[in-house]
Amino acid sequence: MELNKLVSREIGVHNGRLHRSLSQIQVKLFEEGEGIRNLISTSSIIEGVNTSAENVIIWRNRKGSAKLDDFTYKNIIGRGGRMFKHFIGKIYILEQPPEEGLTQLSIPFPDEILGDLEESKYDGLLTKEQVAKLKFYNDEMAELVGAKVYEELKSESIFQSSNSDLIKAIAIDLTKNPDEWNGLYYLNEFKPENWDRLLYKVIKLQPGNWDCSYKPLSNL
Repeated sequence: MELNKLVSREIGVHNGRLHRSLSQIQVKLFEEGEGIRNLISTSSIIEGVNTSAENVIIWRNRKGSAKLDDFTYKNIIGRGGRMFKHFIGKIYILEQPPEEGLTQLSIPFPDEILGDLEESKYDGLLTKEQVAKLKFYNDEMAELVGAKVYEELKSESIFQSSNSDLIKAIAIDLTKNPDEWNGLYYLNEFKPENWDRLLYKVIKLQPGNWDCSYKPLSNL
């Protein structure tokens, strides 16, 4: 049956082959209760779609030709009911649910925060490439500010940014142009009139800086 005829009967369709805009419109109508009361879907309903229903019917324990895994299955049935909208959600399962299993999510550390990590604490969680980058970063920082000073700064949690690239850029610029960083301690004082020059230097060191130029507040 054509989609427009289904929609005229307050039935929506959601699957991976349907154009995203059509899927989004139908989900919106279903959520708002305006025009669509029933939504027939494949497991695509859990892929970046935030919706819920009063009743969820699982008529087949399949995702394509393969069986649903426990994680996908629980994600689907979790769409039944929502606080302040559907106080009780009803789940109807017409096939045997998958065996319950232990779900493990792999969330890699972004390279930008590697400098904020200690290799010993995250052993086994970092890839070989990340371990190599972390070692190289630590060696660079130790050479820039001194190994002892660098260890003290890390142990006292002096670095208040997890942006390792920015911290390294500041350390390099401090080494090359120490006179330009005179008055850095002003940033620890509540005197905003003394912040602008140094804040601009930090902003300028950010990758893809904000395309701004420094003008003293007194000249504005």
